[in-house]
Amino acid sequence: MKKILLIALLLLSSQVQAADPPPWLYPVLKVDNPNELAVYVYASPECPVTTDELKEVLSGVLIGSRVKPLLGEEYLKNSLYLSASIGCLEPDKPSGYQVFSIPLAFGNYNVRPPVTYLYPYGFTGTGPKDDIISSFKNQVEEAVPDYIAANFDL
Repeated sequence: MKKILLIALLLLSSQVQAADPPPWLYPVLKVDNPNELAVYVYASPECPVTTDELKEVLSGVLIGSRVKPLLGEEYLKNSLYLSASIGCLEPDKPSGYQVFSIPLAFGNYNVRPPVTYLYPYGFTGTGPKDDIISSFKNQVEEAVPDYIAANFDL
């Protein structure tokens, strides 16, 4: 019963993105070279997905938007980066489902102290590996258009 309550609370606390970002977001997403975006990607060891799988998904979304992903430690050198990670709890033994959280945010490592621009990208849920990957991709697809809108006159 406690596990069901925990899952329900996690799902209810999932962030919902508003239709229009707040006015402060676009100026912080504006960069000199918008054709590239540094990314930080990480999957916790408890997750059934790997960091390399997440990098592949994120790269696919960025490349589809005509933005080159800068992988590795490029986020340490750039004024803006996208932090995309997944944290998981141990899987439920009978079902194999996992509770997972996808905190996703733009940030700036080169200011002191480093800043993460908190805007409700991200998701908390439960499911098998395919659902986790799909949720991750959906969240990246929510964030990238805001980066595109801030940097390109479309």
